[in-house]
Amino acid sequence: MAAPLLLTVPADPAYVVVLRAATAAVASRPGFGFDQIEALRLAVDELAALALAEPGATADIQLTLEASDAGVLLQLRFSGSARPEDGFGWMVLRSLASSAEQVAEDGHVTVTLRALGQSG
Repeated sequence: MAAPLLLTVPADPAYVVVLRAATAAVASRPGFGFDQIEALRLAVDELAALALAEPGATADIQLTLEASDAGVLLQLRFSGSARPEDGFGWMVLRSLASSAEQVAEDGHVTVTLRALGQSG
């Protein structure tokens, strides 16, 4: 298992492309197919939309990616409060990942997604 990749980018829609590219690179390691990689890239778009939903609420977005034989663990952290989990964005996230959850504490939100690989 490779060491986790940690990226911190400004909370600006222009930087979402960096998060998507890193996600695709990491997801290709456990042998994910094109469709699985595109699903994770779309999930990153939805996560970024959650982080950017409150203008000015966060200065940076932090993405941690970890690939293993079982799949990919993706965590996005930003300042602010927990987002309602009954909206369209959460429905999309839950359809794209094996699991999706958020934890809010100390003024930060961490959303964790797990995507199982071929053997997971």
